Amino acid sequence: MAIRAAIYVRISQDRGGAGLGVARQEEDCRALCARKGWDVVDVYPDNDVSAYSGAPRPKWQELLEDINEGDEGEALFGVDRLLVDPDTGTRALHRVLIPFTTADQAEQLAAAPDTEPEQIYAILTAAGHKLTWHETVSARMPLPDERSTLDTPDATPILHTTRVTLGTDDHPLLLEELRTNADRAQLAYRITADTSRRINAVRD
Repeated sequence: MAIRAAIYVRISQDRGGAGLGVARQEEDCRALCARKGWDVVDVYPDNDVSAYSGAPRPKWQELLEDINEGDEGEALFGVDRLLVDPDTGTRALHRVLIPFTTADQAEQLAAAPDTEPEQIYAILTAAGHKLTWHETVSARMPLPDERSTLDTPDATPILHTTRVTLGTDDHPLLLEELRTNADRAQLAYRITADTSRRINAVRD
């Protein structure tokens, strides 16, 4: 049975009133769902709706109510960003997934799931968690939408990092993904004497 997915899109200001911004967001979300094999059951657009200082978002509230009435899967916040280095033009796609069970532990996350990751770590630490991280790095050829968004040259792989933030008792709190062109980026890590290293074989 395919996973059922709902799409939420929002633009703070739509000066032209044509809804082109939310339409592009919906197109990207539908492409992701198609790639994952998920069935889109509904779309919740808040066009020209600001979320500043807790301003009401009607479709967001409707989505939360529909989730609470259902009983399938685990509800979570998903935030996608396109990061661009102003000096080099290097692009990166960043995604963070925050389960509602994590957001329930910190009011700031429930109100603003698009909080920057560094601030999310601080919020979770203030909530009493001792954080650790598990990160996996792989290289692969980009999918068509990734190649277009990242402006990837022909025959160039991308770096794909997956980071799981663990809290007390190694309980997973959130998941982050970062994708960028392998010819324009480097990953650097601080390694200590007791840092474990492992190479996992990946089957095609």
